[in-house]
Amino acid sequence: MVAASSKPNDVDHVASSLEQLRLSTNSSSVVEMADRLRLECLVHDMVRFKEDSAARSRVELVSIHPFCLGPPYFTQEKAESLLDTVVNSEGVSLRKYLGEIVEGKGYFLCTAHTLAPAIIEFFKLPKDFEEEGKFKRYYPKFCAAVARAGEGEYVADADVYMDTVSQKNTEPEGSHKKSQASAKAEKKGKKSPRK
Repeated sequence: MVAASSKPNDVDHVASSLEQLRLSTNSSSVVEMADRLRLECLVHDMVRFKEDSAARSRVELVSIHPFCLGPPYFTQEKAESLLDTVVNSEGVSLRKYLGEIVEGKGYFLCTAHTLAPAIIEFFKLPKDFEEEGKFKRYYPKFCAAVARAGEGEYVADADVYMDTVSQKNTEPEGSHKKSQASAKAEKKGKKSPRK
């Protein structure tokens, strides 16, 4: 994550570097992929708060942290780093940006209609991220890892990908294809010819 000092030249340099990074990766997002996926999980859960009890449970757990940035989505250190992130030439951090948006809303802050869209806009996340393959693969694994970890615990990426890694380590390469081929051959062999 890139943080800028208060010097105008540094801010311009950081903004320029982020723009070059966006152009070179063909992505409009200004965060690393791992952070982006976790932000997308958080936003997705915020939006689905009413209709998904598991999402509601995760958002309720994280609601004790500033702007819902904390475990299970992020470590406290990463959450602070994200809150201090500056991605524009005006030097506005996420903390200040969100603070201005929620000012005066009191205890009745709607995560789905206030925080989620603000996080999407600040980090330049794609509005259709839920349709992307990376998110579709990551989100169910993240949810399963959170369920295994317990309430309020940060879930490391190693835990999110644990199922995938353990499956790859226990199945010999190509065994799935061989078993399908074997099953077809056995099925053909067991059929009696009809005349």
